[in-house]
Parts: sequence; C-alpha cells; structure tokens
Amino acid sequence: MSKIYNTTTINSTEIAIALTDFTYGSNVKVIIPALLPLVDKTEPTDTVSYVSNSNIINKNKDELRTSKCIKSNYIDLYVPKELCPDSSLIGLSGQKFIVNFVGGDINKPFIYRRYD
Repeated sequence: MSKIYNTTTINSTEIAIALTDFTYGSNVKVIIPALLPLVDKTEPTDTVSYVSNSNIINKNKDELRTSKCIKSNYIDLYVPKELCPDSSLIGLSGQKFIVNFVGGDINKPFIYRRYD
C-alpha cells in the first residue's frame, strides 16, 4: 500500500475486499476495513431498523417521512473489465482492490486498480 500511495498523486486511497464472487464489468459487494474496522468481514449483511416518529420533537412530524433504515457492511462498486488479469472475466471473493475517493469525499468511491 505504501508503494502505491507514495508513487501517485492520489492521496485518498484504501484497500477494498470483495465479499462475493463477481464478474468484471459489473458491480461487486466490497468492504473497506478502514471505514468499518469492527464489523464482520466474512459475508455481506444487511440490517433493517425501523424508525419511529414518536421520540422526535418536531412541530410537523409528517414532513420527516421516516420509515426504515438499512445498514450494510458493504458497498456496491463497479469493477472495470480492464482490471481482469485474464480473459475469463471472473473474480473471486477475497480479491483486493485499491479504492480511490474522488476529491477525498468518502461518498464518492471508485475502484482504481487490483491489489496483488
């Protein structure tokens, strides 16, 4: 990681790990351990929480439109076909990628290259 970090001008990079098998040229569920250090990193999980308006003090609760919140331990990111090491276009879970955040914004990640 330090070699890549020092040789590029992209300073907002992290390692992402594929949680499922995937096809290059499509989306893959990845986890970024630096963002979620204390969660399960073995398989993708979704947790649904239902939000109640009863404990929110607001003049007009109808404007809030709260219902449910889905928490996940993964992010769906697009994996370019150009990153495939061979012509099979098949990737396996556990494959590591280098993810860059556009402008350092944590809400704008993209897969930059494979991590070998």
